[in-house]
Amino acid sequence: MVKFALRLFIFSTPFLVLIALEIYIDPFNYFSEGKNKVLLKKKEEIALKTNPYLYRLIEYDRNPCSTIILGDSRMVELNSSKFENIGKEKVSNLAMGGGTMQDAIKILNYISDKHDIKKIYWGVSLETYSGTRLRDRATPSIEIKKSFLLYLLNRYTFSSAMLICRSMITHEQIDLYKPPFSKEDFWQNQLELISRYLANYSYPGNYFRDLKKIAGTCKEKDIKLVFVVCPTHVDLQKKIHEFNLDDQDKNFKIDMESLGDVFDFNYPNVITNDKNNFNDPFHFNDSISRIIIQEISTQKIQYSKFTSFAK
Repeated sequence: MVKFALRLFIFSTPFLVLIALEIYIDPFNYFSEGKNKVLLKKKEEIALKTNPYLYRLIEYDRNPCSTIILGDSRMVELNSSKFENIGKEKVSNLAMGGGTMQDAIKILNYISDKHDIKKIYWGVSLETYSGTRLRDRATPSIEIKKSFLLYLLNRYTFSSAMLICRSMITHEQIDLYKPPFSKEDFWQNQLELISRYLANYSYPGNYFRDLKKIAGTCKEKDIKLVFVVCPTHVDLQKKIHEFNLDDQDKNFKIDMESLGDVFDFNYPNVITNDKNNFNDPFHFNDSISRIIIQEISTQKIQYSKFTSFAK
């Protein structure tokens, strides 16, 4: 019996050490708000990029805000500090890199059950408003967040803790988002990506029904619903015409206008015609993010096509 207990202890020791390391590093700040500035920076560089859903939902539940941002990586660029500096508006950014319409709906349903929401900035686009984009990465992260054991035993916590530990020991700069291409090659790669999205486009009746329900709830609870169609470079806009989706693009924007305010930056203009305003066809640079925030936060229209929702 003693030998068995000893073997069991020896066998379990590595797992106990790993669990202890995960608790100590706590890559997603599950147990407490990060206060060690050096460690917190590593968490933002690694854990936030490993699973932004888990990181941002834990952060939001700890410090909720009545104004939120939803959407994909384009809306991530509209960060909270910029809103405070430019629009004097306090917001929580719950947009996710690679986020789908389904993700945004799941996140909104989760947080609205727990917190009081007054305003939603929701980034939308034709490629995400598609019946073929059905990926849901939000739900697994919500389930992890609900369980102490799932938090300790999931691959995101383990891999993030290991990478953070490695970075702090070796002082290695770990960049999880750096593309393995030159800017020009990456530009073409992203145009190929949008081609795959648009080639499989179908009208998302399921999403429109969900959004109508959400819009109805917003009207009942006096929640301001604002849709933002972010600017993309004209190279990407041309793909919509190339795949004969001009009518679908118009219908997409009509659908959004029937649900809330719409700021549409995605048409040929001085922003979208200039390649220098973009890091790739999808993603605008910092100067453009400031323009977008200025318009949607103050409603001083200069570059967007604005449609006010008639209640």
